[in-house]
Amino acid sequence: MAEEKILDHEILEENELDGVAGGTLKETFNDSRQLAAFGLYNFDKDKGFIDSVQDGFDKLGKKIGLTLNVKCDSSLNSQTANVYQIGNQTLTRDQFWKTVNRLMPKK
Repeated sequence: MAEEKILDHEILEENELDGVAGGTLKETFNDSRQLAAFGLYNFDKDKGFIDSVQDGFDKLGKKIGLTLNVKCDSSLNSQTANVYQIGNQTLTRDQFWKTVNRLMPKK
């Protein structure tokens, strides 16, 4: 099957993501916005949304000097929330972002 391209008009807005089952894509969308606020998210159409977000997390980890691992299921039918880890410690999404915000270099 040929790979399908996502068209601009097909990209979901945040309020449309409220209806997505599982919340995984909503979490990832919000993560991309947080990464963008740090200047660390750039959408690469060749990689796609999920891999572009993962690249942002890799850049973020290098910036704060820690290994970050965020696992997400890109399926619209997923009932599994994202898994956030700093080093070997698994955190809730809120704990993860609070820790990252605390460790970000101040301007």
